[in-house]
Amino acid sequence: MAGGTEPELVEAELLGLVREVKNCEPAPLLAGNRDLVGSLGLDSLDVIELCVRLDRRFGVQMGARAGDLDALNDLDSLIELVTARRIR
Repeated sequence: MAGGTEPELVEAELLGLVREVKNCEPAPLLAGNRDLVGSLGLDSLDVIELCVRLDRRFGVQMGARAGDLDALNDLDSLIELVTARRIR
């Protein structure tokens, strides 16, 4: 894959979605701490918006399986979930 591994590409796209939802640059806020909710201050509406965008962009429906929403707490867990379940 040109330009990086699939998880690296998914991470870049996820950070772009978070950037759109929070209207800020998320990378500096996540440096050393991959906690999406705590580090970025995602509220319940932000989480819903992010879930909608994940479905539209990757075809991943959050909440379809037990534990899906737990992946929103940690960027690495979310990358893993999206990489495994995205519609190509």
